[in-house]
Amino acid sequence: MSENNYIEFNEATLMAYINKELSDEHMGMVDHWLTLSDDNQEEMDKLKKIWDGSKLVAVTPVTVDTESALKNVLSQIDTSEEKVIPIEKPTNFRRIFLSAAAIMIALIGVVGLLNYINGSVEQMSLTASSGILESELPDGTSVSLNENATLKYQSEFSSNERRVALEGEAFFDVERNEEKPFIIDLHHESYVKVLGTSFNIDADDKKEFTTVYVKSGKVEFGTEKDQVTLNAGETGVMNNLTGEVERRVNESEEMKSIYWKTQELDFDDIKLSETIEILEDVFEVKIDLNCIEKGDDRLVSHHKDETLDEILNVIATVLDLDLIQTRVSYQLNCD
Repeated sequence: MSENNYIEFNEATLMAYINKELSDEHMGMVDHWLTLSDDNQEEMDKLKKIWDGSKLVAVTPVTVDTESALKNVLSQIDTSEEKVIPIEKPTNFRRIFLSAAAIMIALIGVVGLLNYINGSVEQMSLTASSGILESELPDGTSVSLNENATLKYQSEFSSNERRVALEGEAFFDVERNEEKPFIIDLHHESYVKVLGTSFNIDADDKKEFTTVYVKSGKVEFGTEKDQVTLNAGETGVMNNLTGEVERRVNESEEMKSIYWKTQELDFDDIKLSETIEILEDVFEVKIDLNCIEKGDDRLVSHHKDETLDEILNVIATVLDLDLIQTRVSYQLNCD
């Protein structure tokens, strides 16, 4: 055979072998080459794992320098020896490999890919199938998942960020790390980004709005097109239909946002009209106040692990109201 019928034995040729793009004769030559040493087989295994990884690992896309990332990946492969095998005609296998690798890196990130090759990263999933689920993430962050909520994350976070994905409602107490922001991917391409803080997220795709209440610290919430910075005591609200995000400040927001976790309501000199709004939000019921003059009356009461009936009976007793339960609502009437 002429010298033109030989190419350098490199990762591009191995990729052609993996994808069965060599002739039967040359597929056999690679088979023989693999039996010559453990190093040869290891090189093939690494490449195959990279290729298979693009199909098996599902992580939120990140922005990366693909040229630099590709060099990082290829540096894991031993190409120190010059090896050649004959092929019948030149094919641009290297171009095929580079394109595939660049796409794959854009999908799963350089660090995640290399960790996957080394077998050190697993895709983890937590689901609160019945009741509240408490857990701790690899970085020490505490998370409480409300019923039916699901959190997905990797068993080891990357070197520059801590990224998770949430469906449903959850409360986070994030371990502070200024070198690695904590990012929560939500539906409708929205996200929450923090360094270290505590906050509640209600990201139920069935609801009209996604809400984020910040208990301590500071968070960034929104989409790539529209986002707000929230401080402690503030709530971010995103319209799931339009994608618009706004900031709200309401003293009662903490009670409403984390009642599912604390089962506690503390009405400290709050108007009855505002108390009713809180109860309607928390228990998702309709409460009619048919005694308008009582709307501005102030209420001081504390409730822990009580039913709505128990809470309304206390309010009715304290403010001299009649409580009536109908088929579709509760009614508070003048005594």
